Amino acid sequence: MSKTFKKAISVTTSVTTILWLSGVAALAPMAAMAATINEGDTIRVAGTFDVYIAKYVGSKMFKRLILNPAVFNSYGHLSWGAVKTVTQAEMDAFTTSDLVRALGDAPVYKLIPNGDVGSKQWVNMTAEAFTAAGYDWDSIYVINNVDRDNYTTGVDITGGTSASPSTPGVAGSLTVALASDTPAAGVAVENAARVPFTKVAFTAGASDVTITAITAQRTSLASDSALSSVALIDNATNLQVGLNQTLNASHQVVVRETITIPANTTKYYTLAANMPAVLDAYAGQIAALALVSVETTATISGILPLTGNGQTINATLAIGSFTGAAGSLNVATTSKAVGTSAFNFSGAKFTAGSVEDITIYSIRFNQSGSAAASDLANVVVSDGTTSY
Repeated sequence: MSKTFKKAISVTTSVTTILWLSGVAALAPMAAMAATINEGDTIRVAGTFDVYIAKYVGSKMFKRLILNPAVFNSYGHLSWGAVKTVTQAEMDAFTTSDLVRALGDAPVYKLIPNGDVGSKQWVNMTAEAFTAAGYDWDSIYVINNVDRDNYTTGVDITGGTSASPSTPGVAGSLTVALASDTPAAGVAVENAARVPFTKVAFTAGASDVTITAITAQRTSLASDSALSSVALIDNATNLQVGLNQTLNASHQVVVRETITIPANTTKYYTLAANMPAVLDAYAGQIAALALVSVETTATISGILPLTGNGQTINATLAIGSFTGAAGSLNVATTSKAVGTSAFNFSGAKFTAGSVEDITIYSIRFNQSGSAAASDLANVVVSDGTTSY
């Protein structure tokens, strides 16, 4: 939400007249229709005046009221012309969240809106008491100071043993920084997969830290369409975290996956992009990816956004390719007696194209069927010479 650390907030639709009643500025009434509501969209029901921000955590769907126009305008990336009009049923599918904490601030507050004003109550509890009281960690929104300070301070909410005033409901500390070996400026070519843009270092303090989501944004002078999708890569394993994500109306993607940073440890992750098959329309544009927010209950240090070097879009260079197919050792469905050894379950054939050599970093096999993992032993992968 703030420029340096924010929940993903995207926006869509157009506004003609701004009215002023309770909640937040409203759009001129229009007919509601079925809408696609993305992470971070601002939404309202036709004929009403309250605007909410949508949030997804797994299968959970949350919405949070924006208190008034001053709060709305304090988030520079929001636009009145991009608020989506939804049906009442679509709005009701989201659970209203009233829990927030400000960027760089430890206390978690419960908000109580009352028209264009409201009050906030510090949820002054231990993590255990917080959960026991029925509060949901996933519902907490990270907001900016303008938003927080538009609410007057009410009586603290306590339960069980009160938490330390400096760390209510917050676990550990997390330092976020641009890695010293973040990818240098280069080119991004057609059909390339996982082109590295920005490498980030996450360092936990004296206790483990859990990250529940990261938000990345396309920046610099390039079109969103120049990037097919964005991926988050764990540098320690070279494996992707979560699924490929396409840029939303705010030029952002949100990767909602749980990442654990062990105490006193630094882990590195890279924001990468998959490139379209044809880039002629974008040749010469320079794209960059920035880490704009990290969702965690830890106290964050480090200045966001973190932006890696720009990569120039290139539509003329050809890169290597490969094809995969079933190999000659692949077998049809069959039955084997218990105790059978040296049995070839499957085979795969990979063929490099003519442009350049291909390096395969990993191959993943999935065991399916009624057999349990414990029914198999000594599973190896072999290229005919070496077993792995």
